[in-house]
Amino acid sequence: SGVIPEFLADLSSLSFLQLSRNKFEGLFPARIFQNRKLTAIDISYNYEVYGDLPNFPPNSSLIKLHVSGTKFSGYIPSSISNLTGLKELGLSANDFPTELPSSLGMLKSLNLFEVSGLGLVGSMPAWITNLTSLTDLQISHCSLSGSLPSSIGNLKNLKRLSLFKSNFTGNIPLQIFNLTQLHSLHLPLNNFVGTVELTSFWRLPYLSHLDLSNNKLSVVD
Repeated sequence: SGVIPEFLADLSSLSFLQLSRNKFEGLFPARIFQNRKLTAIDISYNYEVYGDLPNFPPNSSLIKLHVSGTKFSGYIPSSISNLTGLKELGLSANDFPTELPSSLGMLKSLNLFEVSGLGLVGSMPAWITNLTSLTDLQISHCSLSGSLPSSIGNLKNLKRLSLFKSNFTGNIPLQIFNLTQLHSLHLPLNNFVGTVELTSFWRLPYLSHLDLSNNKLSVVD
């Protein structure tokens, strides 16, 4: 508990900072982000920690960045595209702005992308389907709306697709059956419509978790 100490920024050999699921509080020291040797910063689910994301310099070593479940706020800087080696990004915090910057679409190494927040509005950003290394995509608890793009089928490495408690509408695109590596498909608490043939899911041989609840779907065998 208590505040996260600023002296962590001065530990010149520190490469991994995992502080998730504690009871830290107060302002996260921005200088920690400037430690060029850090490959991972995870302060997720410290609900009383707040701060802003910095301008990220080129040649950052960060591979994992998780601030979900905090009170981080402010704009997501376009310089986040400098994190070219980033593999995991968790941005589920309610105080982030209403739009995600298109520069996120340049993070071609991302395996995990998690975003939620009641402030998010608009449609699913088209650049998400350019992140073809993704294995885990989670978008939840927000006001994103509109249909899923057919290009969702480009994300052929996805093992988990979780889009829940949002305002997505329209038919579930048939291209979702191109995601043949899926283990988990969660689409509950949206406004999807149309008819879903359960037999179609045989085309997803690894699927072990399927949740289509609380939509406006008709389901047939």
